[in-house]
Amino acid sequence: MGLTASVSSDEMFRTSGFFRENTLLSTKRLTRSASAWANIKLAPPDKILGLNEAFKNDPAKIKVNLGVGAYRDDNGLPMVLKSVREAENRLVAKQLDHE
Repeated sequence: MGLTASVSSDEMFRTSGFFRENTLLSTKRLTRSASAWANIKLAPPDKILGLNEAFKNDPAKIKVNLGVGAYRDDNGLPMVLKSVREAENRLVAKQLDHE
């Protein structure tokens, strides 16, 4: 007998014993896993990521986020630092072959 149009293969899978058994096993694994980590103390907050929060909370109108990621100007465009541009120019001048 073939599947009728009223019963999707996804529905058949969800109502099968295979799905129920594996869902129970996954739930047991998660519970066991969570209890294994229950007594581990949290690490202190990341100082670098804290810089981003401080930047967001700073009411100053003129500011530059020097935390994580690419630096951007007021228009959201990448802002390459002069020191980075100079380092790039020095590397290009050496004509390295990337090996």
